[in-house]
Amino acid sequence: MELRSVPQERHQRQLQHWVPFNNFGTVEADSGTLSLQGGGLNGGVNAALGAGELDFGGGTHTLNASASLSGTGTIGCSSGIVNFSGTSALTGTNLIDGGTLNFSNATPAVVGALTISSGALGGSGQVAASGPLNWSGGTISGWVQCNGGTIGNSATVVLSGGRWLTPAPSPTSWTPATVTSPRPAARSSAI
Repeated sequence: MELRSVPQERHQRQLQHWVPFNNFGTVEADSGTLSLQGGGLNGGVNAALGAGELDFGGGTHTLNASASLSGTGTIGCSSGIVNFSGTSALTGTNLIDGGTLNFSNATPAVVGALTISSGALGGSGQVAASGPLNWSGGTISGWVQCNGGTIGNSATVVLSGGRWLTPAPSPTSWTPATVTSPRPAARSSAI
C-alpha cells in the first residue's frame, strides 16, 4: 500500500491516520505532515522527501528488521512508542519531540541530523548522525554518534542507562544546559 501526503498550492497539508496502520509496502510523505497515530506493524519502506514529514504520532509502532527509513525530509516520533529494528539511510532529520523511539537495529541507523526536544531515544542499537545532534530536552538512553550540534537552551537533558554520546569527528558545542546521568562514567569525555 502506498499512502502519500499530497501537496496543496497555498499551504501545507496535514494528514492524520488514527487507526492502526500496517505497512509492508511503501509509505511516503512528499510535503506537509503524515501523522500515523494508531500504532501498527511495519516491515516496509518509510520515507519523507523534501519538506515532507512522516510522524509516528501515537500508539505502538513496531518496525521490524525488514523496515527501512529513508529520504531527505523529516521522520519523527511525537507521541507513543516506536520500536525500530530495521535499516536507515535517512539523509534528512530524525525528530523526537514527545514520543519514545527505541533503536534495536543490528547495524548503525544512519540519519542526516538528530533533533530531540522532548521524549526519549533508547534501545540497544546505534544512531549515527552524519550531521548535528540538537538536543534541547528529553532523555537519551541509547547510543548516539553525531557530527557537531548543540545541547542547550538552558534545559535539563538526561543521559541514562550507561549509554555513550560520541561527538565525532568534529567537536560539538555544548551550550549552557544541565546534563544529568545516573552513572557519570557512561558519559563521553566530550560532554
